[in-house]
Amino acid sequence: MLDIYYRHLAPKGRGSPLWIPEPNKQLPIEYQRTGMLLGDVGILAADGSFDFLFNACLPRDHPVNPQRMPEDYEPFILDPLDVQRQSEFKGASHLSSASIKRSCSTKDLQGLEFESTASEGAILTMPVGSNSADVRNIILLRRYAALHAENWYRYVVNIRGREAENGDVRFVTGFDKTTAWGMATFANSTEQRDSFQLRFRAIEDGTVGKMYRWESHSGMAESLRVGPDASEVEALRMNDPQEEGKEYENQSLFVRTLNVTLQGNVWRKLKQELGEVDVGEGDEDEHESQPPEPSPWAPNADHQAGPSSGSPATQRGSGSVGARLTFKTRGGSSTRKLTGALTFHPSRILNDMVLDAMPHARMAITEDRHWMSIMSEHDAVLPSDEELRQRISQMFTFYEVEGVAILVEKSDSADCLAQQGPYLQAIPAEKARRTSMGSPAGIQALQDSFDKLIFGSRGRFNPSEKVLPLRLRRYSPNRED
Repeated sequence: MLDIYYRHLAPKGRGSPLWIPEPNKQLPIEYQRTGMLLGDVGILAADGSFDFLFNACLPRDHPVNPQRMPEDYEPFILDPLDVQRQSEFKGASHLSSASIKRSCSTKDLQGLEFESTASEGAILTMPVGSNSADVRNIILLRRYAALHAENWYRYVVNIRGREAENGDVRFVTGFDKTTAWGMATFANSTEQRDSFQLRFRAIEDGTVGKMYRWESHSGMAESLRVGPDASEVEALRMNDPQEEGKEYENQSLFVRTLNVTLQGNVWRKLKQELGEVDVGEGDEDEHESQPPEPSPWAPNADHQAGPSSGSPATQRGSGSVGARLTFKTRGGSSTRKLTGALTFHPSRILNDMVLDAMPHARMAITEDRHWMSIMSEHDAVLPSDEELRQRISQMFTFYEVEGVAILVEKSDSADCLAQQGPYLQAIPAEKARRTSMGSPAGIQALQDSFDKLIFGSRGRFNPSEKVLPLRLRRYSPNRED
C-alpha cells in the first residue's frame, strides 16, 4: 500500500509523504520527542520511514547525534532567521486522492467521512493540523552538501553499514509535522459501482487525552493507520513529572530534501575504495574514458525518448532504484535487487538527467522543490518517468558549477544572462575569458551575476573554505569542450 500512498500524495506539493511518520524508537529520547530535524542526513527507507543517520546542523557531541560520526565532521551553522515556519494546515484538515470526496457527517460533527468509487486511493487526515519548517538559505546548504557528500556516502556504507546505493542519501531541508494523524489506502482491481465509505473520528483516552480511529464501511482491500498510539506517548514521557500532559509534535508527515547523486565513475571508485564491491564485467571503463553523448531527455534536445539499455543512465552504475545490478564481490559476481531505500523517488529521474547532460560533473544536487514545481493540479497521481523527464526539459536548464550539476529555471535571470554570449555555453570559464565577445569588465560583471545567483549575496566562495574559484558549464547539445 506504500506505493499507492506515495503516488497519490506526492503530487500535493508537500514533498515525500511518509507512511511511517513516527521516529525510530531506538534513537535517543531527545530525537524521539522532537522527531525529524532540519539538517538530518538519512535515507528514505523502503517501508516508508526515514532512516536517521546524523544531523549535520548540530555539534558532533549533541545528544541527538550518534557516537560514530563522519570523519572530519564540521556542522553547518543554521541561523534560525534562515528558517521559515508556518502552520500550513489547521485542525480537521486532510489531503486525499482527487477521486475521494469528503462527505458531511451527521452522526459525529467532529469526524471526517470520505467516500469514493475509484479503484484505488489514499487519504491523510490531520485532526489538529500540522506545522512546517523549511530552510531558506538553500544556496549555502547546497554548497555544504557538495563539500561533504562523498564523505557522507563513505560514512553511510562503511561506518553505518547501510546498503545504500547512489542517490539514496538525503539532506533534510523541510518537513511537515503534527501530533496526530490518520492514513488510509485502498485498492481494488475494478472501479466500484457503489461508493465505499471511511470515517475518521476521535475517541477519548483517559491517560493521554484524545486519540483517533478509522471506521470502515467497505469490503475493499484497505490499509488503515492512526498515530501516535497512547502507549507511545506514555513511553516518551518516561514517568517524568515535567513531561506529564505533554503532546509531542514528532510525527513527520512529509519531508523535503536535497538529493545528491554521484557521477558514475566517482561512485564506482568510492565503492572500490571501501572494498565492499567492485564493478562487474561490462563496458563501464570504456564509458568513463569517453563522455557520453548528450542525453535525449536534456533541454533543447530533438526528442524526448526514455533511456535504452545502453543509455548513460544505465551505464552509470549509479544503482537506479529498483534496478538489478551485477557486482563483483570478494567471492565473485552476484546480482541483487536494490530494496533498502524508497524505489520511486522523483529525484532519481532529475539527477540522472542532469548527470547525463553534464558528464564532467562529479555529482548532481537537486531539491525536492524542483520536482514539486512541475506538479499540476490535474495530476491525480505522480506522473510517469517519461512525463517527468519531459516537464523537466521544458522548465529547467542544467548548469555545472565547480563539478556540481544543478538545475536552474529557464525563467531565472541566469538563463537570460547565459544567452547573452556563447562564452557561457558548455565551455570552461578560463576559455570564456579568451573570447572576443564583450569587454573584460562586461565578462566580469556577468561572472559576478552568476556568483550572486549560485552563491547568494555573500558573493564568491572564500578560498579559505576549501573551494576553487568558479567554473561554469551550461548544457548545450552541440558541446565543444
